[in-house]
Amino acid sequence: MIVQAALQDGHWSGRADVLRRVEIPSGLGAWSSVVEDKKQALDLVDRVLSKNPASASAHRTKGAILLFGHPEEAMAEYDAALEIDPRLSKL
Repeated sequence: MIVQAALQDGHWSGRADVLRRVEIPSGLGAWSSVVEDKKQALDLVDRVLSKNPASASAHRTKGAILLFGHPEEAMAEYDAALEIDPRLSKL
């Protein structure tokens, strides 16, 4: 499994990528994003939020994960991130 994101000046930026090697390759070759990876990503970010609920970057990451399929939940996470760190609106 590959999990990557960019850390710059102490803040995570961009969208976190979670990829897992699969038996049936996609256009990405032997690496493909699947529903199971989305659940694992949500589990990981929820663990972060359980330890640090005031993490704007974790809320933003969770919003990015939820954006496709659960847009209302994603917006709630983005709103939480902006409430914690209003500077995110400029990114």
